[in-house]
Amino acid sequence: MQYPDLVLDGRVGLWEAGYASGGSNLREGTNMANHLLQDIKAGKHDGCEVWCFTDNSVWSYVWTKGLSTAKHLFYLVLELRIAARGHEVYIRTYHLSGDRMIATGMDGWSRGNHDAGLSLGFDVRQFIPLHLSAWCIAGGALEGWCKSWMGTDYSPPLSAEGWFEEGHHSGVHIWAPPRQRLP
Repeated sequence: MQYPDLVLDGRVGLWEAGYASGGSNLREGTNMANHLLQDIKAGKHDGCEVWCFTDNSVWSYVWTKGLSTAKHLFYLVLELRIAARGHEVYIRTYHLSGDRMIATGMDGWSRGNHDAGLSLGFDVRQFIPLHLSAWCIAGGALEGWCKSWMGTDYSPPLSAEGWFEEGHHSGVHIWAPPRQRLP
């Protein structure tokens, strides 16, 4: 975990062979949930919004939807949600590509690899460009994809002003604002 002042807090651990056989989704989800749960119960994030990034799409889905066929993970998420509510902590979970996770240095942190990204003093926010829209990051690819299904209805993405003017007229419109600004 990286705090806004760039201080790092993490845990390195080993899994028992029986538990490790449950797969990386279970291990990574359990790691993230246990870390958050311990910090929340200790009052480290009272009244805060905590942003969690993972390349584990299963864990991201389990947290967002609250469901898992793995009973252990389901009950862990339930316990985490109850603790977060009791401490007024709002948790946002986002999925990142594996390449981006490796670049941040978060991917190898729990395995003891402290030679990348955050461990070298980088701010995690430079690896997670939530201040940019998807169109800014992959505009060319998105334009081609949109044209493939929009055909002659294609028009470039609307600006914020355009959304409230042109966006109210008939037709197919694209609006690609940034996800949200990081603090």
